[in-house]
Amino acid sequence: MLKRYLYILLSGIVLFPAFRLAGQITMPDNVCTGQFRHYKVDSNPGSTYSWWIDGVVQAGFTSNEFVHTWNASNTYLLEVQERSTDGCLGPVRSGQVFVSPIPTLTASGTDAVTFSDDGKIDFTFTNVPDGTYTISYSTGSFTNVTVAGGRSTLTAPTGKYNNLSITVNGCTSVASANVVLSEPKQLILKIPEAFSPNSDLINDVWDIGNIHAYPNVEITIYNRWGQSVWKSERGYPHQWDGKSNGVNLPIDSYHYVINLHNASKPIVGEITIVR
Repeated sequence: MLKRYLYILLSGIVLFPAFRLAGQITMPDNVCTGQFRHYKVDSNPGSTYSWWIDGVVQAGFTSNEFVHTWNASNTYLLEVQERSTDGCLGPVRSGQVFVSPIPTLTASGTDAVTFSDDGKIDFTFTNVPDGTYTISYSTGSFTNVTVAGGRSTLTAPTGKYNNLSITVNGCTSVASANVVLSEPKQLILKIPEAFSPNSDLINDVWDIGNIHAYPNVEITIYNRWGQSVWKSERGYPHQWDGKSNGVNLPIDSYHYVINLHNASKPIVGEITIVR
């Protein structure tokens, strides 16, 4: 008969992760698809061992050690039983193995539209359930990223984001993504030389093209004697209608100073009112 107190597997199944020799980890085991694992139970001289995965005997493994590569995501039952030299069977020891798929992500970036905007990064995921995650990159991370239907979009300052990756159930994406968000190119203002504020709904305001690209722009209008007759709000939200303090200015040429407030030199020139 098996001497129970000599042959009982006191420590149960213990796990040696691949390439890690110190620090035994007890079951259950959490692994990622494609990972190799080395399992071991206490041994007794002369004993042989049988190993099963979900009730299927693992041929070729008769020692107290078992190695396996988990290639498919699922929850498995790993079992082992000792047979002593006199043929007596010890208790069946078991532990669960949770195998999670490795997530993947792809990313593409949309550059900032204006100098005050952030760019956007669009992600597409596989093996990432809906939820909130952290996406890491080489110099930091994005937290509280919401994934729904395998997709997510976030805003980020212009710059380089290398090695974008995600970790789900302890499994980190195998291929990292790189995205560069660039500032917009300098847009040249299209400045009309004249306009006709005569309330005919045609060319009634000084409509400056591409002004939207400069959200901090500020415009000042001067008469021929150097007196300020009109000044815009930041961003030019209200186009100049040829008035000063609500009164129509006479037909004439006026000097303008356009300050983009982006460290560039102010733009100066002349604008003519015609009626």
